[in-house]
Amino acid sequence: MIFAHCFAEKLLKICNTEQRVQDLLAMLNATLQVGELGKQDALILRGKLGFADSFLHGRLGLMVLKQLSEHAHGRSAKLREELVIGLHAMVQRLTLCGPRVVSAKAMQQWFVFTDAAYEPELHTGGLGAAVVDDNGKCVGWFGLPLDESQCEKFGSLDRQTIIYELELAAAVLALDFWADKMKDGLQVCYGDNDGVRFSLIRGSCLSKHASALMRYHLSREATNNLCTWFARVPTEANLGDYPSRNVPHALLTEDINESTAASFWFERLVQSLQAA
Repeated sequence: MIFAHCFAEKLLKICNTEQRVQDLLAMLNATLQVGELGKQDALILRGKLGFADSFLHGRLGLMVLKQLSEHAHGRSAKLREELVIGLHAMVQRLTLCGPRVVSAKAMQQWFVFTDAAYEPELHTGGLGAAVVDDNGKCVGWFGLPLDESQCEKFGSLDRQTIIYELELAAAVLALDFWADKMKDGLQVCYGDNDGVRFSLIRGSCLSKHASALMRYHLSREATNNLCTWFARVPTEANLGDYPSRNVPHALLTEDINESTAASFWFERLVQSLQAA
């Protein structure tokens, strides 16, 4: 463990030693390469990750530790997909993330509202999101209409509705798109789909396209070093509902419309689905 004090800035930076990081990366990569993990090895890895994660302080570590415990007491040594996703995200987190910063300064809060729309008859939809600061001021929003070909990338050819996948995509895109703005503060992500909220909390999904979205989200969450709280908002109070359906709202003014920039980030997200 390494402490770095920045008294003038009122900061305390905490991180693992380089040797511990390299040892854990070797264990994680070896486990992922083999694709199996016995009970004793799973408990050993859990213990080492638990100690290292105590200096990282994030929900990703808690998710992986829980998954390792379940795996250790399961019947098969083969790694389940959600555990593979978590271990890959942990590798990225250990490799790319900087130290966890503890600040004596007041931290700004951010509130992200996300939603999606889908028309099964037309096979079209839309994504919408808005970000609000701790003064209650909307400081950015985007609305992205999705045509038939774009909806196909989320599985519209395989099922009658893809509203779950699109609502998950809206949340994943918004948190990634506004990460630089929010990374030094506290983030709360609001949505009106309980299935999506529970998936984001668990860090796992059941469908193929949703699992690909979750892999992208956990990877970007680790890279951006965010620790988001996920909460429910009633549909009628969800600010993200309006741009998802291209409906104007008094708080969503044109001077804070970031749809054009968000569309480029959306293309990167879609590419991750195609690569999955």
